[in-house]
Amino acid sequence: MELPSEILNMSAVDRLQLIGRIWDSINDDGPPPISDSQREILDKRLAAFEADPNKGESWDQVRSELFGDE
Repeated sequence: MELPSEILNMSAVDRLQLIGRIWDSINDDGPPPISDSQREILDKRLAAFEADPNKGESWDQVRSELFGDE
């Protein structure tokens, strides 16, 4: 999809404001729909968490593994 020349000729500040307005309009629509299979996965993960909330790794551990943070 090509952007209209009107948008390309806008200043960076105006384009950022336009992005914000577009983003806000998307948020007004509510969360995106999910499929039945996605809902099933989320339900299973929630049930597993509720059964044992201490199982798994903390965000600090995951971040460290992903990004090598120490």
